[in-house]
Amino acid sequence: MKEVNPGIIKLIQKFEAGYKSRNQEILSDYMNSVFASNVEITAIGTSAVSMDSDEWCIGYEAVSKLIADDWLYWGELTLDFTQLYSDQVNDSAFVSICGTVYEKMTTDSYNKFRLSLVNDVIKRDDLDDKTKLIEILSGISNTLMETNKGDDYFWPVRITGYLIRENENWKFKHIHFSYPIEFYPQVRK
Repeated sequence: MKEVNPGIIKLIQKFEAGYKSRNQEILSDYMNSVFASNVEITAIGTSAVSMDSDEWCIGYEAVSKLIADDWLYWGELTLDFTQLYSDQVNDSAFVSICGTVYEKMTTDSYNKFRLSLVNDVIKRDDLDDKTKLIEILSGISNTLMETNKGDDYFWPVRITGYLIRENENWKFKHIHFSYPIEFYPQVRK
């Protein structure tokens, strides 16, 4: 694998450090240090299925909210720098890196979370009764299967992005978080 520009490595380290600290008080400084200014930035989170999703973020405020929510609600992000790839052309670069998101969830808390989702499905007016039952059954089955495996959850994650060099510093213009899947996709049309 080709060598990655040290400035790009520094950016990815800063990015990960923010996710480890989760300090909401430095969010504005963090955003300014890792995301480009004076251009439209975008971020696509792991649950974004379409552009009307809350995690398909366009613009500084929307991206900042996604990061803030990740710091509050997402698990612990650890990046694998041996899996960092970059393809640089002048003052722009594509990057990709693999990592994991870890979260400890007790069976009781996971069950309560699932029950709240069941209530959300029941309240949806855009689904017929059969679809609601299928959604609920699928979620409950998944919960029972996963909670049987223990309280430690590790999700493999991929992060890709488009970087630009701004005042000699590399910054994200676009970032995309995704989970690789091994089964059939859950979203169908």
